[in-house]
Amino acid sequence: MTNSQASFIRARRPQLNKKMLLLSALSVALVGGTYTFMSFDGPTRLKSLFNQNTKVEPVKKTNSKKMLADAKNNSAAYVKILDQATNDLAAQISKSPNDPMLQNQLGLIYLSLGDYDTAEFYFKSAVSLCQEAISASTNNIEKSKTLGRMDEATQELMKASRMSVELSAAHSHLARLYDLRGDRQGVIAELDKLTSDGALFTASGPIRSKAGQNSKETQLLARAEANMKQNRIPQAIEDYKSVLKTNPKAVVAHEKLGLIYAMSADLPAAASEWEEAAKLEPKSSAVQNNLGLAYQKLGQKKEAEEAFRQALVLDPKSEEAALNLSELLAAGGELKPAMEILQEAAKNNPNSARAYNNIGTFLSLSGNYGEALSAYHKALKLAPNMASAHYGLGIALMHSHNYQPAIKALKQALVLDPRIPSAETKIEEAYRLAARN
Repeated sequence: MTNSQASFIRARRPQLNKKMLLLSALSVALVGGTYTFMSFDGPTRLKSLFNQNTKVEPVKKTNSKKMLADAKNNSAAYVKILDQATNDLAAQISKSPNDPMLQNQLGLIYLSLGDYDTAEFYFKSAVSLCQEAISASTNNIEKSKTLGRMDEATQELMKASRMSVELSAAHSHLARLYDLRGDRQGVIAELDKLTSDGALFTASGPIRSKAGQNSKETQLLARAEANMKQNRIPQAIEDYKSVLKTNPKAVVAHEKLGLIYAMSADLPAAASEWEEAAKLEPKSSAVQNNLGLAYQKLGQKKEAEEAFRQALVLDPKSEEAALNLSELLAAGGELKPAMEILQEAAKNNPNSARAYNNIGTFLSLSGNYGEALSAYHKALKLAPNMASAHYGLGIALMHSHNYQPAIKALKQALVLDPRIPSAETKIEEAYRLAARN
């Protein structure tokens, strides 16, 4: 890092704009829109893409004052968190000025605050540091190879690889920044640099991964990923298809295309890509899980169940596959096997708040509110801010005639997620029941 860069960091040691942070916190709390409430809190990588058969209700406007008050109460903590994060990162940069990961992290915070100039500085610093480190490692690799010190060459290659990841991230962050500024040429330039900079440590010859990727393929995949992050979907599709033209067995390209098609609601195409990925990578639990989700949305229950079960065979501890399979079975009325799968999931994943939350939901639906309360408490111990667990706890408490604790839990659920459609109705119901007793 140059002296001028170090001076800039000292001069701009983070002093956060408290008004900016307050407005940011309030804007998050007051976002409008719709909310799909599900009995099962089992979000997977694609769950949000596959809207289940539940009613989507508009956000109620009657409680905006309460929402604003709650947002103000929470914004102070939000300010402290960001203030502490920036101060900690700045302190770490002072100790490790040549660590590009720290530069990227601090740049992201300033980007989220809308301070584009400072964010740009940190991202560009990350780029510069990565380029210098990769160049140095490349030279050291050649020296070590010449001297026959292959262990040292391997270590330098690993360093270069790590720097390459951070370099791609920095270019991606810069592309996002320029997109926010409306600088289309800047976006294109940064995406192009993903390709040109990708050749920095492959100049002495193509380096192939164990998956058979060459440098050109790796660069295309990195650019496609950056395009996806920038919501440049057509360009990402083009890049992934270019990868498949040269290497039809590139599993990751099929996986990513499946994700893009699922996001575009083209589920037959998504299923087709994941089927191909499953053929090429038959031991991938994640591919089978995604394939099951596509089949489920297409109404192919048998195929979906087979895919989820295969995912669990490949990875018995797959939390996502277990939750998806249990939900599929429950939707078909098979509550007992669904509960057994959930219990096994909780056993294999003792830190899974989602598993305990879903167990609580099953128990509540069966009228076993005492055990449901225990499950919800376990979920909240693991994830104190899980809105659906607070909501489920409130419902179970209400049915157990513990109305005041129920009201408290339901209110907390509403604070954590003001868009839960039935929370206010349940709070009113709990108040009425408490008054009668």
